[in-house]
Amino acid sequence: MLRRKASRLRCLFSMAVVCAIGLTLTACGSGSVDADGRNPDGSVTISMAGWTLSTRPEFQALADAYEKTHPNVHIDVKEYSADDYDKQLIADLSAGKAPDVFPMKNLKMYYTYASPGALADLSDVAAQYADNDNLAVAKDYVIDGKTYALPYRVDATVLYYNRTMLDAAGVDAPDGTWTWDDYLSVCRQLKRKLPTAGYKDAYPTYHHTSFQAIPQAIALAQQSKGTGIEGQNDLFFSGDYSYLKPMYKLFLDMQHEELTLSYNTVSASKTTYQSQFGTEKAALLPMGTWFMGPLADQQNSGEATQVIQDELNMAQSSSSPTRTSGTRSSTRSTTRSYTSRSRSRSPSGSRCS
Repeated sequence: MLRRKASRLRCLFSMAVVCAIGLTLTACGSGSVDADGRNPDGSVTISMAGWTLSTRPEFQALADAYEKTHPNVHIDVKEYSADDYDKQLIADLSAGKAPDVFPMKNLKMYYTYASPGALADLSDVAAQYADNDNLAVAKDYVIDGKTYALPYRVDATVLYYNRTMLDAAGVDAPDGTWTWDDYLSVCRQLKRKLPTAGYKDAYPTYHHTSFQAIPQAIALAQQSKGTGIEGQNDLFFSGDYSYLKPMYKLFLDMQHEELTLSYNTVSASKTTYQSQFGTEKAALLPMGTWFMGPLADQQNSGEATQVIQDELNMAQSSSSPTRTSGTRSSTRSTTRSYTSRSRSRSPSGSRCS
Protein backbone atom coordinates (compact mmCIF):
# COMPACT_ATOMS: atom_id res chain seq x y z
CA MET A 1 0.00 0.00 0.00
CA LEU A 2 2.82 2.39 0.76
CA ARG A 3 4.26 1.68 -2.67
CA ARG A 4 0.98 2.57 -4.36
CA LYS A 5 0.73 5.82 -2.41
CA ALA A 6 4.25 6.76 -3.42
CA SER A 7 3.24 6.14 -7.02
CA ARG A 8 0.30 8.46 -6.56
CA LEU A 9 2.65 11.15 -5.26
CA ARG A 10 4.73 10.93 -8.40
CA CYS A 11 1.57 11.13 -10.48
CA LEU A 12 0.44 14.27 -8.73
CA PHE A 13 3.89 15.82 -9.04
CA SER A 14 3.85 15.21 -12.79
CA MET A 15 0.46 16.91 -12.99
CA ALA A 16 1.64 19.83 -10.90
CA VAL A 17 4.56 20.95 -13.03
CA VAL A 18 2.17 22.08 -15.76
CA CYS A 19 1.82 25.41 -13.98
CA ALA A 20 4.39 27.16 -11.86
CA ILE A 21 2.25 27.34 -8.75
CA GLY A 22 1.26 23.69 -8.90
CA LEU A 23 4.63 22.37 -7.85
CA THR A 24 4.25 23.97 -4.44
CA LEU A 25 0.91 22.37 -3.71
CA THR A 26 1.53 18.71 -4.55
CA ALA A 27 1.07 16.22 -1.77
CA CYS A 28 -0.71 13.23 -0.31
CA GLY A 29 -4.45 13.14 0.06
CA SER A 30 -6.07 12.85 3.47
CA GLY A 31 -9.31 11.75 5.06
CA SER A 32 -11.35 8.74 3.95
CA VAL A 33 -9.55 7.72 0.77
CA ASP A 34 -8.86 4.61 -1.28
CA ALA A 35 -5.45 3.01 -1.86
CA ASP A 36 -4.68 5.60 -4.55
CA GLY A 37 -5.53 8.46 -2.20
CA ARG A 38 -8.82 9.49 -3.81
CA ASN A 39 -12.12 10.35 -2.17
CA PRO A 40 -15.22 8.25 -2.97
CA ASP A 41 -16.25 10.78 -5.64
CA GLY A 42 -12.86 10.53 -7.36
CA SER A 43 -11.59 13.89 -6.07
CA VAL A 44 -8.43 14.45 -4.04
CA THR A 45 -8.26 16.48 -0.84
CA ILE A 46 -4.92 17.97 0.20
CA SER A 47 -4.23 19.75 3.47
CA MET A 48 -1.77 22.65 3.47
CA ALA A 49 -0.29 24.68 6.31
CA GLY A 50 -0.14 28.45 6.57
CA TRP A 51 0.20 31.05 9.29
CA THR A 52 -1.74 34.18 10.27
CA LEU A 53 -4.22 33.71 7.43
CA SER A 54 -6.04 36.95 8.21
CA THR A 55 -3.01 39.02 7.22
CA ARG A 56 -1.28 36.55 4.90
CA PRO A 57 -3.60 36.06 1.91
CA GLU A 58 -0.97 34.24 -0.13
CA PHE A 59 -1.75 30.79 1.28
CA GLN A 60 -5.42 30.80 0.35
CA ALA A 61 -4.55 32.46 -2.95
CA LEU A 62 -2.18 29.60 -3.75
CA ALA A 63 -4.83 27.06 -2.88
CA ASP A 64 -7.53 28.83 -4.91
CA ALA A 65 -5.28 29.14 -7.97
CA TYR A 66 -4.35 25.48 -7.86
CA GLU A 67 -7.95 24.36 -7.44
CA LYS A 68 -8.94 26.51 -10.41
CA THR A 69 -6.55 24.65 -12.73
CA HIS A 70 -7.18 21.27 -11.08
CA PRO A 71 -10.95 20.98 -10.49
CA ASN A 72 -10.66 17.49 -9.01
CA VAL A 73 -8.38 18.69 -6.20
CA HIS A 74 -9.56 20.46 -3.04
CA ILE A 75 -7.07 22.10 -0.67
CA ASP A 76 -7.81 22.66 3.01
CA VAL A 77 -5.59 25.40 4.46
CA LYS A 78 -4.77 24.82 8.12
CA GLU A 79 -3.75 27.83 10.16
CA TYR A 80 -0.80 27.84 12.55
CA SER A 81 0.58 30.54 14.81
CA ALA A 82 3.27 32.67 13.18
CA ASP A 83 5.19 32.86 16.47
CA ASP A 84 5.06 29.13 17.26
CA TYR A 85 4.81 27.76 13.73
CA ASP A 86 7.72 25.32 13.90
CA LYS A 87 6.87 24.16 17.41
CA GLN A 88 3.25 23.44 16.50
CA LEU A 89 4.10 21.82 13.18
CA ILE A 90 6.74 19.52 14.66
CA ALA A 91 4.22 18.47 17.31
CA ASP A 92 1.69 17.62 14.59
CA LEU A 93 4.31 15.70 12.63
CA SER A 94 5.16 13.67 15.71
CA ALA A 95 1.47 12.95 16.31
CA GLY A 96 0.93 11.93 12.70
CA LYS A 97 -1.60 14.69 11.98
CA ALA A 98 0.47 17.28 10.10
CA PRO A 99 -0.81 18.79 6.83
CA ASP A 100 0.16 17.05 3.60
CA VAL A 101 2.04 20.12 2.37
CA PHE A 102 3.62 22.87 4.39
CA PRO A 103 5.86 25.89 3.82
CA MET A 104 9.07 26.14 5.82
CA LYS A 105 8.91 29.46 7.60
CA ASN A 106 12.52 29.20 8.71
CA LEU A 107 14.87 27.40 6.34
CA LYS A 108 17.25 26.70 9.20
CA MET A 109 14.68 24.11 10.29
CA TYR A 110 14.96 22.17 7.02
CA TYR A 111 17.30 19.51 8.40
CA THR A 112 15.15 19.14 11.49
CA TYR A 113 12.11 18.35 9.38
CA ALA A 114 13.93 16.15 6.89
CA SER A 115 16.03 14.06 9.26
CA PRO A 116 13.25 11.94 10.86
CA GLY A 117 12.21 10.65 7.42
CA ALA A 118 8.76 12.23 7.57
CA LEU A 119 9.10 14.12 4.28
CA ALA A 120 8.47 12.91 0.75
CA ASP A 121 11.41 12.56 -1.62
CA LEU A 122 11.01 15.26 -4.30
CA SER A 123 14.21 14.42 -6.19
CA ASP A 124 12.36 13.43 -9.38
CA VAL A 125 10.57 16.78 -9.46
CA ALA A 126 13.72 18.76 -8.64
CA ALA A 127 15.56 17.05 -11.52
CA GLN A 128 13.06 18.51 -13.99
CA TYR A 129 14.13 22.01 -12.95
CA ALA A 130 17.87 21.41 -12.72
CA ASP A 131 18.60 23.99 -15.46
CA ASN A 132 16.09 26.57 -14.28
CA ASP A 133 18.01 29.52 -12.81
CA ASN A 134 14.90 30.69 -10.95
CA LEU A 135 15.00 27.48 -8.91
CA ALA A 136 18.78 27.28 -8.55
CA VAL A 137 18.45 27.47 -4.77
CA ALA A 138 16.85 24.02 -4.86
CA LYS A 139 20.40 22.65 -5.03
CA ASP A 140 20.83 23.82 -1.44
CA TYR A 141 18.10 21.43 -0.28
CA VAL A 142 19.89 18.20 -1.19
CA ILE A 143 20.55 15.87 1.75
CA ASP A 144 22.42 12.64 1.05
CA GLY A 145 21.52 12.93 -2.61
CA LYS A 146 17.80 13.55 -2.04
CA THR A 147 15.68 16.68 -2.23
CA TYR A 148 12.87 17.11 0.28
CA ALA A 149 11.71 20.68 -0.45
CA LEU A 150 11.37 23.03 -3.40
CA PRO A 151 11.16 26.84 -3.45
CA TYR A 152 7.76 28.37 -4.02
CA ARG A 153 8.67 32.02 -3.56
CA VAL A 154 11.75 34.17 -4.05
CA ASP A 155 11.86 37.65 -2.55
CA ALA A 156 14.15 40.64 -2.81
CA THR A 157 14.92 42.64 0.32
CA VAL A 158 13.79 46.24 -0.03
CA LEU A 159 13.43 49.30 2.16
CA TYR A 160 9.84 50.42 2.72
CA TYR A 161 9.27 54.02 3.76
CA ASN A 162 6.34 56.19 4.74
CA ARG A 163 6.52 59.36 2.68
CA THR A 164 4.01 61.17 4.90
CA MET A 165 6.17 60.71 7.98
CA LEU A 166 9.37 61.64 6.15
CA ASP A 167 7.80 64.77 4.66
CA ALA A 168 6.44 65.83 8.04
CA ALA A 169 9.92 65.46 9.53
CA GLY A 170 11.54 67.32 6.63
CA VAL A 171 13.67 64.33 5.61
CA ASP A 172 14.24 63.40 1.99
CA ALA A 173 12.88 60.07 0.82
CA PRO A 174 15.26 57.37 -0.47
CA ASP A 175 16.32 58.01 -4.05
CA GLY A 176 18.12 54.78 -4.89
CA THR A 177 21.59 56.03 -3.98
CA TRP A 178 21.52 55.38 -0.25
CA THR A 179 24.30 53.43 1.40
CA TRP A 180 24.04 51.90 4.88
CA ASP A 181 25.85 55.00 6.18
CA ASP A 182 23.06 57.11 4.67
CA TYR A 183 20.44 54.84 6.21
CA LEU A 184 22.01 55.29 9.65
CA SER A 185 22.28 59.07 9.18
CA VAL A 186 18.64 59.41 8.14
CA CYS A 187 17.48 57.35 11.12
CA ARG A 188 19.39 59.65 13.44
CA GLN A 189 17.70 62.64 11.83
CA LEU A 190 14.29 61.02 12.19
CA LYS A 191 14.90 60.34 15.87
CA ARG A 192 15.35 64.07 16.40
CA LYS A 193 12.61 65.28 14.07
CA LEU A 194 9.73 62.79 14.31
CA PRO A 195 8.59 63.87 17.83
CA THR A 196 8.28 67.53 16.79
CA ALA A 197 6.45 66.43 13.63
CA GLY A 198 3.71 64.83 15.69
CA TYR A 199 5.04 61.27 15.91
CA LYS A 200 6.11 61.23 19.56
CA ASP A 201 6.04 57.45 20.01
CA ALA A 202 7.39 56.49 16.60
CA TYR A 203 10.80 54.97 15.92
CA PRO A 204 12.85 55.89 12.86
CA THR A 205 12.92 52.28 11.64
CA TYR A 206 11.95 48.77 12.62
CA HIS A 207 14.26 45.74 12.60
CA HIS A 208 12.43 42.48 13.01
CA THR A 209 13.82 39.45 14.83
CA SER A 210 14.38 37.59 11.55
CA PHE A 211 18.12 38.13 11.57
CA GLN A 212 18.57 35.18 9.24
CA ALA A 213 16.36 36.79 6.60
CA ILE A 214 17.47 40.42 6.86
CA PRO A 215 21.01 41.28 8.09
CA GLN A 216 22.48 37.84 7.41
CA ALA A 217 21.00 37.56 3.91
CA ILE A 218 21.99 41.11 3.01
CA ALA A 219 25.54 40.60 4.29
CA LEU A 220 25.88 37.41 2.27
CA ALA A 221 24.64 39.11 -0.90
CA GLN A 222 27.04 42.00 -0.52
CA GLN A 223 30.16 40.03 0.31
CA SER A 224 29.76 36.91 -1.85
CA LYS A 225 32.69 35.17 -3.54
CA GLY A 226 31.96 35.38 -7.24
CA THR A 227 28.55 35.96 -8.76
CA GLY A 228 25.06 34.60 -8.29
CA ILE A 229 23.94 31.77 -6.05
CA GLU A 230 27.17 29.82 -6.51
CA GLY A 231 29.27 32.74 -5.31
CA GLN A 232 27.10 33.17 -2.25
CA ASN A 233 27.19 29.47 -1.51
CA ASP A 234 30.99 29.44 -1.72
CA LEU A 235 31.12 32.11 0.96
CA PHE A 236 28.37 30.66 3.12
CA PHE A 237 29.91 27.20 3.22
CA SER A 238 33.47 28.46 3.63
CA GLY A 239 33.12 28.44 7.42
CA ASP A 240 34.35 32.04 7.67
CA TYR A 241 31.44 34.16 8.86
CA SER A 242 33.37 37.37 9.50
CA TYR A 243 31.41 38.94 6.65
CA LEU A 244 28.46 39.18 9.04
CA LYS A 245 30.23 41.57 11.41
CA PRO A 246 29.51 44.88 9.59
CA MET A 247 25.77 44.22 9.35
CA TYR A 248 25.49 42.96 12.91
CA LYS A 249 27.44 45.97 14.18
CA LEU A 250 25.14 48.32 12.28
CA PHE A 251 21.97 46.71 13.61
CA LEU A 252 23.27 46.53 17.18
CA ASP A 253 24.51 50.14 17.12
CA MET A 254 21.10 51.30 15.89
CA GLN A 255 19.44 49.32 18.64
CA HIS A 256 21.69 50.88 21.28
CA GLU A 257 20.92 54.35 19.90
CA GLU A 258 17.20 53.54 20.19
CA LEU A 259 16.62 54.03 16.49
CA THR A 260 14.54 50.84 16.55
CA LEU A 261 12.94 48.62 19.13
CA SER A 262 15.42 46.32 20.81
CA TYR A 263 15.62 42.66 19.84
CA ASN A 264 14.66 41.61 23.38
CA THR A 265 11.61 43.90 23.40
CA VAL A 266 10.41 42.63 20.04
CA SER A 267 10.92 39.01 21.07
CA ALA A 268 9.29 39.34 24.48
CA SER A 269 6.29 41.33 23.28
CA LYS A 270 5.99 39.40 19.99
CA THR A 271 5.88 42.69 18.12
CA THR A 272 5.16 42.43 14.40
CA TYR A 273 6.37 44.53 11.51
CA GLN A 274 2.73 45.07 10.54
CA SER A 275 1.97 46.66 13.90
CA GLN A 276 5.00 48.94 13.66
CA PHE A 277 5.21 50.06 10.05
CA GLY A 278 1.54 49.62 9.19
CA THR A 279 0.38 51.92 11.99
CA GLU A 280 3.06 54.59 11.61
CA LYS A 281 5.08 53.56 14.63
CA ALA A 282 8.13 53.30 12.37
CA ALA A 283 8.96 55.37 9.31
CA LEU A 284 11.25 52.83 7.64
CA LEU A 285 11.24 49.06 7.32
CA PRO A 286 13.79 46.73 5.68
CA MET A 287 11.71 43.74 4.63
CA GLY A 288 11.04 41.37 1.75
CA THR A 289 8.87 42.19 -1.25
CA TRP A 290 6.37 39.61 0.00
CA PHE A 291 5.18 42.18 2.57
CA MET A 292 3.49 44.32 -0.09
CA GLY A 293 0.52 41.94 -0.29
CA PRO A 294 -0.20 41.69 3.45
CA LEU A 295 0.33 45.43 3.89
CA ALA A 296 -2.10 46.29 1.10
CA ASP A 297 -4.57 43.82 2.57
CA GLN A 298 -4.24 45.45 5.98
CA GLN A 299 -4.80 48.88 4.48
CA ASN A 300 -7.92 47.70 2.66
CA SER A 301 -9.31 46.13 5.82
CA GLY A 302 -8.51 49.19 7.94
CA GLU A 303 -6.02 47.38 10.19
CA ALA A 304 -3.15 49.47 8.88
CA THR A 305 -3.06 53.24 8.61
CA GLN A 306 -4.78 54.35 5.42
CA VAL A 307 -2.33 56.44 3.42
CA ILE A 308 -2.53 57.59 -0.15
CA GLN A 309 -1.10 54.91 -2.42
CA ASP A 310 1.76 56.99 -3.72
CA GLU A 311 2.74 57.97 -0.20
CA LEU A 312 3.68 54.44 0.78
CA ASN A 313 6.73 53.53 -1.21
CA MET A 314 9.66 51.25 -1.20
CA ALA A 315 13.25 51.75 -2.27
CA GLN A 316 15.86 49.12 -2.98
CA SER A 317 18.06 48.42 -0.02
CA SER A 318 21.53 49.86 -0.16
CA SER A 319 24.69 47.84 -0.41
CA SER A 320 27.71 47.49 1.87
CA PRO A 321 27.76 49.71 4.97
CA THR A 322 31.37 50.59 4.20
CA ARG A 323 30.54 52.30 0.93
CA THR A 324 29.95 56.03 0.79
CA SER A 325 28.24 56.34 -2.57
CA GLY A 326 26.28 54.31 -5.06
CA THR A 327 23.80 51.55 -4.45
CA ARG A 328 22.67 48.14 -5.60
CA SER A 329 19.88 45.91 -4.42
CA SER A 330 20.44 42.80 -2.38
CA THR A 331 21.01 39.88 -4.71
CA ARG A 332 20.58 37.27 -2.01
CA SER A 333 16.87 36.61 -1.89
CA THR A 334 14.80 35.17 0.88
CA THR A 335 13.39 31.91 -0.36
CA ARG A 336 10.56 29.97 1.17
CA SER A 337 9.99 26.35 0.33
CA TYR A 338 7.14 23.93 0.33
CA THR A 339 7.56 20.32 1.23
CA SER A 340 5.21 17.38 1.44
CA ARG A 341 5.30 14.75 4.10
CA SER A 342 6.12 11.15 3.38
CA ARG A 343 3.85 8.18 3.84
CA SER A 344 6.62 6.09 5.33
CA ARG A 345 6.81 5.35 9.03
CA SER A 346 8.73 7.71 11.24
CA PRO A 347 11.44 6.46 13.62
CA SER A 348 8.91 6.50 16.44
CA GLY A 349 6.75 4.03 14.57
CA SER A 350 3.86 6.40 13.91
CA ARG A 351 2.65 6.88 10.37
CA CYS A 352 1.55 10.13 8.76
CA SER A 353 -2.18 9.92 8.28
